[in-house]
Amino acid sequence: MPKVAKSYSAAYTNPISIRSGERLFLFEKESEWPGWVWCRAADGKEGWVPISYICNNNEEYAAVYDYDAKELSAGEGETVEILREESGWVWCRSSQGIEGWLPLECLDLSSGR
Repeated sequence: MPKVAKSYSAAYTNPISIRSGERLFLFEKESEWPGWVWCRAADGKEGWVPISYICNNNEEYAAVYDYDAKELSAGEGETVEILREESGWVWCRSSQGIEGWLPLECLDLSSGR
């Protein structure tokens, strides 16, 4: 399993979470991560959502998949299991069974994937 090469602390304490079919409002916001867009969900929470998780139907946007923006805080040397990858981030499971997003750049993939 890959090891965390660079510690990461979750940036958002109350992340956006959406359900498939839920209407979304998109906003122009600059990001260092191509493939992500800033959105507001029906419950008012805002956060980054992968563009590939959103459909556009006549200028109305909706989630194509369920999505949770929860980030995973991880320390250097910890091992994680990669469950999926999206535009420079990976959804991981820690050795304690906690799941969340980590920037791919924080992982040492030579230690196993």
